Amino acid sequence: MPTFVENLASFLPIRVLNCFAADPTPLASPASGSFEAAVLFVDISGFTALTERLAQKGSIGVEELTTHLNAYFGQLIELIIAHKGDIVKFAGDAMLAIWPAESLSLDLATYCAAQCALAILNDLGEYQAANAQLRLHIGIGAGNLKEFYIGGTNGRWEYLVAGEPIGQVALAETAVGIGEACLSLTAWELIKDQFVGQLLASNVVRLEGFNLLKSVADRRFLNLVESAPIAIYDQMQERLERYVSLGVLQRLKVGQTDWLGDLRRVTVMFLNLPGMDYDAEGALDFISTTLNAIQNILQVYEGTLNKFLVDDKGSTLVIGFGLPPFAHEDDSVRCVMAGMALLENLRSLGLQPKIGIATGTCYSGVIGSEQRREYTIIGAVVNLAARLMQAAKDGILCDEGTFEFAKERIEFESLTPIKVKGIEEVVQVFCPLGEVRKDLPWWMAGKTEKSMVGREKERLLLGNKLEQLKAGVSGVVMICGEAGIGKSCLIENLLLQAQELGVGSLVGAGDAIARSKPYHAWNAVFSHLWDLSFLPDLETKKRQVLDLLEDEPQWLEKAALLNGVLGLDLPDTEVSAGLVGQPRAEATRDLLVQLLQDSVNRSPKLLVLEDAHWLDSSSWALILAVAQKVKRLLLVIGTRPLGEPMPEEYDRLLTTEGVEQLHLEAMPATDTRLFLSQRLGVKSLPDRLVELIEKKTEGNPFFSEELAYGLREAGVIEIHDGECRIAAGVGNLSELNFPATVQGVIASRIDRLSPSEQLTLKVASVIGRSFGFQLLRDIHPIEDDKPELPNYLMKLQRFDLTPMETPEPDLGYMFKHIITQEVAYGLMLYSQRRQVHEFLALWYERSYEELSGFYAILAHHWSKARVAEKAIFYLEKAGEQAVRVHALREAVQLFTEALEWLETLPDTVERKEQELRLHIALGAPLTAIKGYGSPELINTFTRARELAQELGETANFSPCCGGYLQPILGKEIQKQPEN
Repeated sequence: MPTFVENLASFLPIRVLNCFAADPTPLASPASGSFEAAVLFVDISGFTALTERLAQKGSIGVEELTTHLNAYFGQLIELIIAHKGDIVKFAGDAMLAIWPAESLSLDLATYCAAQCALAILNDLGEYQAANAQLRLHIGIGAGNLKEFYIGGTNGRWEYLVAGEPIGQVALAETAVGIGEACLSLTAWELIKDQFVGQLLASNVVRLEGFNLLKSVADRRFLNLVESAPIAIYDQMQERLERYVSLGVLQRLKVGQTDWLGDLRRVTVMFLNLPGMDYDAEGALDFISTTLNAIQNILQVYEGTLNKFLVDDKGSTLVIGFGLPPFAHEDDSVRCVMAGMALLENLRSLGLQPKIGIATGTCYSGVIGSEQRREYTIIGAVVNLAARLMQAAKDGILCDEGTFEFAKERIEFESLTPIKVKGIEEVVQVFCPLGEVRKDLPWWMAGKTEKSMVGREKERLLLGNKLEQLKAGVSGVVMICGEAGIGKSCLIENLLLQAQELGVGSLVGAGDAIARSKPYHAWNAVFSHLWDLSFLPDLETKKRQVLDLLEDEPQWLEKAALLNGVLGLDLPDTEVSAGLVGQPRAEATRDLLVQLLQDSVNRSPKLLVLEDAHWLDSSSWALILAVAQKVKRLLLVIGTRPLGEPMPEEYDRLLTTEGVEQLHLEAMPATDTRLFLSQRLGVKSLPDRLVELIEKKTEGNPFFSEELAYGLREAGVIEIHDGECRIAAGVGNLSELNFPATVQGVIASRIDRLSPSEQLTLKVASVIGRSFGFQLLRDIHPIEDDKPELPNYLMKLQRFDLTPMETPEPDLGYMFKHIITQEVAYGLMLYSQRRQVHEFLALWYERSYEELSGFYAILAHHWSKARVAEKAIFYLEKAGEQAVRVHALREAVQLFTEALEWLETLPDTVERKEQELRLHIALGAPLTAIKGYGSPELINTFTRARELAQELGETANFSPCCGGYLQPILGKEIQKQPEN
């Protein structure tokens, strides 16, 4: 088994590994160099069409696409390495390889590249994948390459190559036909005596084969020296880690080599920078400055740079928002905001960036083989983002999915739909214009909002607090609850009450994107306190603040301390300039407390801080100081359960005298019905619909509302004249998926866990809503993780994801919400799910001698593991059990599933015998449910009769089925001759 360092090494080119072996010390600054090399670029034709076709199958199609590409790339990698090539980059459905002219001369290096191209065309020229033909074309160049080691922001580095041979390859690859290889004239001149080729009108040479006489005569080409083995040792680890994606790195460190892939919703950005000159004087500095600017913006918005590609069209960067370990519920917003920031920043550097953004489900994981691989994202959404980038002239184009997810925060212009390569239908596109202007909230603007449902006890408590505040009594209330449970609605109701009572309100909120910015939640509070929000420019705001402080000299001389809160750039005085480090932080906090106290002295106020789980440490420190020192103030804080490590000030706040906590629990079923009726604008809801939503969301208002809207938009429910009904022809409601908005909330929580905790949650999700500790430990795929499982489960319990269900000795846990189980399960690749389902099924078979109590469970797990023979066996057994206890609908379902699985097996006598037995077994429950004249029963026994005749078993068939068949098919069945 490869070591951790060897696994890391497989993500980098051989040339880079040799460089790190020679000097394992991480770079302190960017570096560049040059060397001669032959370059080969191989591009797969038919991959886009295959992607679009498999995308119609949903998530499983995305994974199937990856399986085909991995199989293809695996063979391609072997051929390139066998011909002494070094794979530098994977580029979607293409690959760039080099043959450095160091141990070889440039003509020998080019010879190897050409020989490799012919081998690739011979072995992989026509490749079948999912009934589609994948073909390829190859370009070859040679000359002087530039290499760059650039980056450094937050410890992330990139290796890339550029130069004239890349342009040669692009020209040759553009001119080449499908199933052909072309060389630039420079490359051809080096090997023209050893090969046969034809000069094309585009000034490139089509490679047609070896010149056998010349190749054999030149013994240099017959005695190529074997490459020295690559030196990989532990001292290289620190430097290697800087070039590997953080999500991959975290999982490799805990032994999850086979668990690097996910199926997840991602917002993908393609960023093109045309005209970057890698040969110019000072290129290293300019390229480094450019990449650092990009990395800084991605660090703010928590996007992941997946690829940095260089070709004749400039530089293209592939960026993902929602990749591990940075999934957020607002990744589309983050991506668009990052795109706008990149546009502004890169234009200031003299560049003209083009950006395409698309949102959807994709595979995020490893592509390649154990010898050479890369972390990548694959799916139709990736192709769409690339096409939108190509269509964007000098700005940003977003797809409809991104628009839908980001429109509440970003203002867009809807553009004329466009036609893009590889997609049949026209694509609706949108251009972001900026953040939506933040007007006064509805509760301040006098707008009416739908009345709140439920939470009477909490509303009464907060109303009493407001009455006490009017009498001058301070208070602190913490409103805690998971995402979507109703904290914001309760706070909005409180603000309405305050308005009705004539109590002034100040409101601030944490922000996921700005959470590392000190005091970011307090900016809105003090801006509103001093009416800064309505002032037109920075200078006017500065004058306003200085005028307000003018009567208090001790405040005025410290005015510059407000810069960190209000962003005003006020000049330091002698007093404020002397404050640095901790004394400055304390002085800033004291000044803000005094200013707030001065305001509430004039009139008591309600101060609300929402989304406190996103607050920075400075904001928490100020909250604690305000809670302890400011009088005549009602401080209300809304927060989700905090992750670890918890802020010290938060713990101290909870122990402060007078602080009250409101823990919001699930909404009762009666309130859920009323709430959804109000949101959908109907008088009543079908019981079946309410039961489904209650079961799926378990009283979470946000999840309930989103699921109801999702069902409406999908046409599952119809609303006419205030009446709601389930649409005709709708099948099993329980199989419907959650809207992406809900999944995003849960996925972001899961991504905040460590890789080991995430894997524990995923494995548990396969077991079911409830899972025993012993079972989880026995089937967990990482042996080294098993001793740590109690700690992982304790963390999951603290995060309120999987509370304990039963104590020792039968220790068991359960998912608090079934949605968490479903989202964790949905993040797994289908191959990973099948593996765990098989582990589970085998565990039951090993653990129990008598399996009759587990037939249905075993049928489920073997079906999900896609082991047909086992699935059929247990489905039949479970069906027979269901008949015995008169669970006839379940019996029909089980026998029918067994028959569907049977169709996947080869057509043998044994299969026919089994099919006959299943059809006969299906007859009795079908007759009881559907009746003698039903089409289903006629079809079942018609097929049974055909099988009996084929097998010569009509004598055995008639006594079993004659009683059912006689009223349907007549007596002729009884008269069939025996064989």
